[in-house]
Amino acid sequence: MRYYSTQRPLAPGTFPKPNGNAVKEIHIFSSKTYCDAIGREAWGYIEYEQPLTPESAESYELTADGAGCTGADAAPPGWRSCRGGCPANYAKPWEHCESCTWREAQDETAR
Repeated sequence: MRYYSTQRPLAPGTFPKPNGNAVKEIHIFSSKTYCDAIGREAWGYIEYEQPLTPESAESYELTADGAGCTGADAAPPGWRSCRGGCPANYAKPWEHCESCTWREAQDETAR
C-alpha cells in the first residue's frame, strides 16, 4: 500500500515502522510534485506490504493512494477518497476508506 507525504519530505522519523509491516519502497521527489493518485502535491511516497491503520497514517500526515477502501460495503469502483467526493450513502466514510482522515471525511460530509 502506497502512502504519500504531503507535509514534508520523507526522512527518519517522518513515517511509521509498524511491526510485521515492512517498508517495500521509499521514493523521494526532487521537489514537491503533483500526484494524480491523491489529487495534490507530495514530497514523495512510501510503500508498505500492508495498509497502515488510519490512525497511524493520520498521525504521520500520510495520504493513501486511494486504493484502500475496505469492508463489505466498500465504495463503488472508481471512488478514490474523500478528496474526490464521499458517497452520499456513507454516514461515516472514514470507517470505509483508508485514504480519508477523520477530519477530511467529516468536512466532506458536512457539505
